[in-house]
Amino acid sequence: MAKRTYEKQTRNRGYIIIPLLVTLILFLTAALLGVSYFDDFYLTEKNHEATLLAQAYANTLESTFDTRALLTEQLHSTLKIAGNILSAQKEPFTDETLAELALLLNVDVLYIYDKDLRVQNSSNNKYHGWVAPTGHSVRNFHESGLDYQIEEIRADSESDTYWLYSYTRAWNGQIIQSGIQAEQLMELYEQLGEQRIIDQIAKKSPHAQIKFISPDNIVTASNLPAEIGQSVEEPVLTESSDKGVTKVAFGGTRFDRFLKLYLPIQVDGAQLGTLALLFNMANTNKLFIQILGTVIISLSILFILFSLSVISIAKKNRQIFEVAYFDEVTGLPNLRFLERTLGGQEHDNLALIIINPLHLKFINLIHGYSQGDKHLHQIAGVLDSISFKEISLQAYRFSDDRFILTVQNYGTEAMLHTICKRILTSNEESGISDPIDLIIGVVEWHKDTSDFETIIKEASIALNTSEKANPIQFYTTDMKELILRKDAIENELKRVLAGETGILHLEYQPIFDAKDRCIHSFEALARMQSKTLGRVPPLEFIAIAEERHLIIPLGIIIFEHACAYIKELTDLGYGSYHIGVNVSALQLLDETFVETIGNIIAKAGIRAEQLVVELTESVFLKNFDLLSQQVEKMHAMGIRIAIDDFGTGFSSLSRLGDLKVDILKLDKQFIDRFVTASSTGISSDIISMGHHLGKKVIAEGVETEEQYQQLLKMGCNFIQGYLFSKPVRGEKIIALLTEERAGNLRILPLG
Repeated sequence: MAKRTYEKQTRNRGYIIIPLLVTLILFLTAALLGVSYFDDFYLTEKNHEATLLAQAYANTLESTFDTRALLTEQLHSTLKIAGNILSAQKEPFTDETLAELALLLNVDVLYIYDKDLRVQNSSNNKYHGWVAPTGHSVRNFHESGLDYQIEEIRADSESDTYWLYSYTRAWNGQIIQSGIQAEQLMELYEQLGEQRIIDQIAKKSPHAQIKFISPDNIVTASNLPAEIGQSVEEPVLTESSDKGVTKVAFGGTRFDRFLKLYLPIQVDGAQLGTLALLFNMANTNKLFIQILGTVIISLSILFILFSLSVISIAKKNRQIFEVAYFDEVTGLPNLRFLERTLGGQEHDNLALIIINPLHLKFINLIHGYSQGDKHLHQIAGVLDSISFKEISLQAYRFSDDRFILTVQNYGTEAMLHTICKRILTSNEESGISDPIDLIIGVVEWHKDTSDFETIIKEASIALNTSEKANPIQFYTTDMKELILRKDAIENELKRVLAGETGILHLEYQPIFDAKDRCIHSFEALARMQSKTLGRVPPLEFIAIAEERHLIIPLGIIIFEHACAYIKELTDLGYGSYHIGVNVSALQLLDETFVETIGNIIAKAGIRAEQLVVELTESVFLKNFDLLSQQVEKMHAMGIRIAIDDFGTGFSSLSRLGDLKVDILKLDKQFIDRFVTASSTGISSDIISMGHHLGKKVIAEGVETEEQYQQLLKMGCNFIQGYLFSKPVRGEKIIALLTEERAGNLRILPLG
């Protein structure tokens, strides 16, 4: 749909060709009418005929001079624009970038000189390291202190070919040299010279003698070569030059009469010289032919200039259209184009699929925008490659990290499911390493829905209810309530980040030594209690924090609370206990994470050994090298590292020995399966493997005495679960520690 619209608006040449053809016809018609008029006029008025013909010659010269001036101005403008654009750039250039800019800016070569006048980059990949010698134009410009300078056409010092060069001083002291090859320019200037024009006129008017006289009365061009260079001293010539008007003088005998005309040549009010003509009054027919040739030349030049202007404007309009309606990174049409194509219309059997790559903002932050753009380009290629018979598909760039795929004539909702699955499959099989996970929202555009903003909002609502575990969601009216709840939870989290208390607090679940059933350590668990929403489950608000990119600042607050509580326990004499805090992959990918945790520990005044960072095993499925470096930095600081939910992943078992890990936490699902011998065997093997690797093992989710006894037999080091204690507030933990110190602690199920 968008492709057809784009081709219709940008590839139809009719809007250029038709005006040019009409203009050409008008020019030719005007020429024929003018010549016919002159013919009739010359037959009746010989003197007036000669005057008009001479004026036409003068006009030709003026037009030629004007054309030459316009050409020179255009060349100078092209070079100056190229220099100004490059001089304003802040990013460093490469030869490839200069080559693309040279092509875009219509110049033949671009050189970048450093402050030592050494060629640093070139669009033609030549002369790297060449230094401008003393007396060279580049060095002269550098020493002149000017910001911009353009030379006359000269031979290049290295290639001996003719070039037109300009020099621009960049903001950082570099010199930018822009060049246009001038071999053909010299030929063109020669063709536009007064001698060439006079020679052309003389060939068509052999009865006339023609010469061009400079303001200092020297013949600079003539159809009689012997006259060139001679000085002309005639009163009528001086009067014509001084007053700027055409002067006529008759001479000769009765049978050999001739007419002299002196016409001042001016361009933009500047006196360039005088055109002198001597006509044989008997050769009016040949003179008519000369006029015809002159008119044709003049109109041809004007038509060429007009055509170039029209074509240039058309190209600029096309570029403006592309900038306004197409995304620069992916090349896809943008939201403005989508609204232009679909807005304000009724649609039948049309659906919008909105696609969102997860965590693209963090990829931009951590790996740079070039890597993010690479992923965006990959996704655009995936969407563009999908096709189904008789179904019209068109991809659009919706926003920074979202795409829209319009689907027309899809038939049934089942086909939309098929298309969405194809998108996910194609992304996984794209051949790009580490493809980003995608989530998808779908909305069908029914006949009764013609509001573009409404349909986009509904598609966004469907997308916001998607998640990695369930990546495809179709819009329903019930989704609004889910989105409103997500927004409300997000607002509560933002209030926490703003410093409001009473919404987020930590509870601590004791971890017991399996042998003596004494408290060994604690796991800090974040809890949310909202005045409007009530108790919000951790899985819900943590997922929203990650989705809305709030997890990093929220994690800092959780660490601050945990470290402050460690300090409180230390001050009460319980400094031997350590507390574990869960960390997500997004937090760990932040390059400032380790430094931030170090600052929190220092500010709290605790030992790094009192803090345990708990990482879910699945975080190491991607970016293993980067994450392992972060783990190694924390371990070097003294922070203990625990792998949470151990055994549920499928990659870290083989690489566990490469990680600086102290503790393995056996996932609850293994504990719950102790009803069969095979399940207990797997758990026993994991515990044994951990011990062989020198790691301590904590069993999570222990709820029955039977599970505890089994784990004790397997040699599990520590127990965590409702059998001993549920997560409780900090003051309850202090009470438990006080009771344990007094010998009065009774371990009973609290859940």
